[in-house]
Amino acid sequence: MIKSFVSRFLVAASLTVPSSSYALELNSLAGNELPAVSAVPAPSAPGKASPRGCRPFLISLSVGGVNETIVIERACTVENDQVWVLMVELRGKTGIAARVSSDEYPAERAVIEKRIRGMAVEGIKQADADFIVMKTGPALELAAPAAPAEKEKILAEAVEALKNHLARP
Repeated sequence: MIKSFVSRFLVAASLTVPSSSYALELNSLAGNELPAVSAVPAPSAPGKASPRGCRPFLISLSVGGVNETIVIERACTVENDQVWVLMVELRGKTGIAARVSSDEYPAERAVIEKRIRGMAVEGIKQADADFIVMKTGPALELAAPAAPAEKEKILAEAVEALKNHLARP
């Protein structure tokens, strides 16, 4: 039975595999018997798989005339929990960004996730856009030419201000 299934599969799919030192020639399986499989006991209680509720995505927004790029991300943990991230980057400068992740602030997690999710679904509201362009953007531009210690301090302040803006009701 297995032999006929394999032969029909190979004929129906009409697969061709280049013959090389690492390739398996599928036609060679058609004439051979597959070895018998030993019986493996079934688990006593199969685990119930939870439905996949979290689907990761990444949105990157960039507007002409503004030096900031906004990145909205939904990542998924191993437990299928959502992690929302908002990052404001200075366009053209690597490492100059203010990043707020909902999992880093457990006390404000629900509010931050709701705000970032709202930006992804409904778009960025005027108040949020003004804050990013008028507060976060200038802080990033100030951090770009600064010395490393000063840059870290400016970016930490920008992240804290962005987190506080997102965490407000």
